[in-house]
Formats: sequence, structure tokens, C-alpha cells
Amino acid sequence: MNNGSKWWVTLVEGIVAILLGLYLVFGGDAAAGNVALVLALYMLIVGVLALLRRSDDAIGRYQGIVAVIVGALVLFLYAFNILPFYWDMTIFAIGAVLVGLMGLYSEFFDRGGRSLSWSRVLVNALLLVLGIMVFFARVQDFDLQAVIGWILIAMGVIIAVWGYLNRDEEEEVEEVSAEVVQDKIEDTREDASDEASE
Repeated sequence: MNNGSKWWVTLVEGIVAILLGLYLVFGGDAAAGNVALVLALYMLIVGVLALLRRSDDAIGRYQGIVAVIVGALVLFLYAFNILPFYWDMTIFAIGAVLVGLMGLYSEFFDRGGRSLSWSRVLVNALLLVLGIMVFFARVQDFDLQAVIGWILIAMGVIIAVWGYLNRDEEEEVEEVSAEVVQDKIEDTREDASDEASE
């Protein structure tokens, strides 16, 4: 597969973001009390999927690990009501900023020979913006629930479309790789038969 990527994992990540975003935007009062839960679930799912998707990308693995830790921590704190909502959101915001920055660093400075992916840049930038928005929500008066919901929907659409479009490219890379391997096997057999006949 192309750089350890699995298109279906990316598609699942996009669908999850869209569903969680729709819940926040249209869930009303029921969703209002669960913003931290939704964000923790999103971060945990994104982290697990990042670990599945980026098998050969060190920064991608670290990004996934940070996302899993932040998601699990916020989920734990939320489930047992250990800290006030304010702190749950602050921990999420710090995690979102870190994961977004790690993703942007990876795309701009540590691509490992692959071309720049503007969809990854956009998604990581939106994650960074999401973390910053959560910080500013403490001092500004705006509907954080709706803003987070729309950002998740935008991220989800970008991720899902990118994952679906990469499907064809990934299948082509696998087909070309299989052909190259087959050609190498045939060349090796020919070389072996030529050596045997000499």
C-alpha cells in the first residue's frame, strides 16, 4: 500500500467526524452536555485510526499515540467527573493543538519522499484551529458546540473524500507493485536458467 496508508481507515475517520459533527450541530441540549465526550471519542478514534494507517511514519505514530492518550484521558476524566468541564476541554484543546502541529510538521518537513497532501494539511490545520477555538471559548461568547460541530463536519468531508479518492490510487500502486514483483521473479528465473545452461 502507498506509504502504509489504508484508504478505508481514512474513509472511516471521515465518516466518524461527520457523524459526531452532525450530533453536535443538531443534537441540541442533549449534545450540549456531551461536547467533551464527543471530542474525547473523536480524538481517541482518530488516534487509533492513525496508528492503523501510518505504519511506516514515525511522526504519524507519535501523532496517533498523543491522540489516543488525550482522548482516553479526557474520556476518563469526563466519565468519572474528576475535573470540571473547563479542564476536560483544556486538556482536549492542548491535545488538538499538539496533534494538529505534529501533522502539519509531518506534511511540510517530514514526508518521507511522498508528495505534499493538501487534504492532510487542511485537516491538521482545522484540528489546530479546533484546539485554539476551544481555548478562546473561555474568553469569547460564541456557540462552541456549533463551531466544533461544523469544524468536525468540514474535517470529516475532507477526510472522507480524500480517502475515497485515494482508493483508486492505492489500488493502482498495489497493481504496479504486484507487476514489479512478478517481473523480478521472472527475471530471477531467467537469470537462474541462463546460469544453469552455461
